[in-house]
Amino acid sequence: MVSIYGTLLLKCLQYGSNDRKNCSLVRRRWYDVESLSRHQLTVDVSVGVGADVTPNIPAIFSRYPSVTDLYVRSRRESQRVSDVTLFRIASRCRNITRLKVRRCQGVTGLGLAALVRGCERLRKFSCDIVTFGSRGMDVFLNHCSSLEKLTVRSLCGTNLSDGGGVVPELVGAGAAASSLKSVSLKYLYYGQRFALLIAESKNLKTLKILRCFGPWDTCLEIITNLNKSLVSIHLESLEVTNVGLAAVSKCPNLETLHLRMTPDWEMPVGEEGLIAIAKNSKNLKELVLDGMETSIASLSAIASGCVKLERLVVAHSESIGDPEVCCIAKKCLGLKKLCINGCLRVSDEGIEAFGPGCPNLVELSMKNCRDVSGEVADWLRERRPSLAVKLDIEADEIENEEEWDWVFSD
Repeated sequence: MVSIYGTLLLKCLQYGSNDRKNCSLVRRRWYDVESLSRHQLTVDVSVGVGADVTPNIPAIFSRYPSVTDLYVRSRRESQRVSDVTLFRIASRCRNITRLKVRRCQGVTGLGLAALVRGCERLRKFSCDIVTFGSRGMDVFLNHCSSLEKLTVRSLCGTNLSDGGGVVPELVGAGAAASSLKSVSLKYLYYGQRFALLIAESKNLKTLKILRCFGPWDTCLEIITNLNKSLVSIHLESLEVTNVGLAAVSKCPNLETLHLRMTPDWEMPVGEEGLIAIAKNSKNLKELVLDGMETSIASLSAIASGCVKLERLVVAHSESIGDPEVCCIAKKCLGLKKLCINGCLRVSDEGIEAFGPGCPNLVELSMKNCRDVSGEVADWLRERRPSLAVKLDIEADEIENEEEWDWVFSD
């Protein structure tokens, strides 16, 4: 029979971090179990002016020996976390599978490489606002034989060079070439330096390039010519033309494509690139067109070419109106989920086309479409009881491309 203390202990393990920590101070047994059961740990070096976390590393990981997910951060640029800090983490915590480093200016590629050598199970790595540069990243990746997911955001201190007054050198996949499955690049200058890494990662499935500066057409051509494994590509606010989209369309296994262009976008991308996608992407299942100029011609091409398409988003486009929506309803016969967001030219007349149209549709979501009324939504629900119709006229704008991942969540 489980004692009352055992029951309370099981309850406390379901609580938040602070509650669990408080419960662990009640009894020695609870303290031991809480120590062994904690797998996620955040080390915030912002707490305490002048605090140095390095001397406390042995005590921290003696207290929590089972940590697998580690987040080391500072709320401002800090030298308090250095290579020495990572050396000590590597010697004390060899079970880390996920590591995130944020605003730690004292860390270099050597420290990261030492950490990887000590933590051979590392699968996911994320860095945000760090200064170890492309050379440091190269050193790090040369020791990551098990790394599966890499996220690089705001690689500071390397906007113009790595300190030598020249454009930073290319980053190769190194030992991670066969293990990497996902790469995300966000808010980077000279993000094109990672093209070689992407091309060399022969098992890469997911690629996200979000708001990285500079032209990307040539990089996309190189990547898609050398890497045929990509299944999911997300591009947000990039200098990409129809040439870049034509390159993306060459991915034979492409199933998910998210294209998001901001309102101030002036790059010539649209019809020609989308028609190339329609002609070549036979396996496409999910397509997000946010801020893209489309027409009946390109939508018809997508409907006829992408016969496996099940999920579609059209958003924030002045070219999407009732004729285009009627085209989707009439020709996208395999579509199961559709989201129309911020298309101000769409009205009740266009939505009525889904009464007989899209026979396999199970979910229709409409947001920020001011001329779509509740009456037509009710009419559609009555006509098609199995169709989930969602209407939100005052929905908040979706500001980040990654939030589209929630649109099709089950």
